[in-house]
Amino acid sequence: MDKIEQLRRDLVRVRNQKSISQQWLADSLGVAQSSISRFEIGSSKGTGALRKALKDFVVSNSTAPSSSSNQKTIGEGQ
Repeated sequence: MDKIEQLRRDLVRVRNQKSISQQWLADSLGVAQSSISRFEIGSSKGTGALRKALKDFVVSNSTAPSSSSNQKTIGEGQ
């Protein structure tokens, strides 16, 4: 599996674990929701900047399970 495919899988997993919508993530990153959707389904590889932002999101939200694991790390609210 290549790095982009692994990022796709990790992104979907983290978003689902944290109950974060594509729209909320897109707003937080300053991109269109369709950019997140196309990246997740594999119809776009995204720009290098988008991939870096998504990787940073995944890394910052991939923590060991704890009582605060449902808190959002980027921005406020949804």
